[in-house]
Amino acid sequence: MIDLGELDPDLFSNLYGMFEDIYIPLSAENNRVGFGRHRNIVFGITKPRGGRFARPSAATVRFPHIWDELCRIGRVFEPTGFSFTSVHVNKNVVCGPHRDKGNVGNSVIVSFGDYEGGLFHTKDLSLSTNCRAILLDGRATEHWTDEILSGTKYSLVFYTHQCALQQ
Repeated sequence: MIDLGELDPDLFSNLYGMFEDIYIPLSAENNRVGFGRHRNIVFGITKPRGGRFARPSAATVRFPHIWDELCRIGRVFEPTGFSFTSVHVNKNVVCGPHRDKGNVGNSVIVSFGDYEGGLFHTKDLSLSTNCRAILLDGRATEHWTDEILSGTKYSLVFYTHQCALQQ
């Protein structure tokens, strides 16, 4: 795991407004163990349930301007050699200890918003990801977050989806 450091909060100002203008759906019951019901949406390449082929997510097709903005932000991480096919967006998500399933290689997690709480944890680290990017292998590293005490927290997980490599 590598702390990529702090990012300028202005980097996220357009995206915050875009997210506030759309409905981010509530997950189904028991979507993932340790998560409870939460709001999330996926941009980029994904494989629909029961689908045979990877394709742009419904959110990417519906909100291409948001995908473009996510890609603009993601390019900040290119100097590290990081690349991605997808971005998982969470709104006020509190998650229990877990490992990511569909990711290949490293992911970058960063959050932003006007919130308190919601620290990011691994067994070796606890820190705020508010405008701070962390590079980690989410499949190999168990991670979780604390309760959000107040405000709105958006977290972005930039990753390569395994289905994008299977075609």
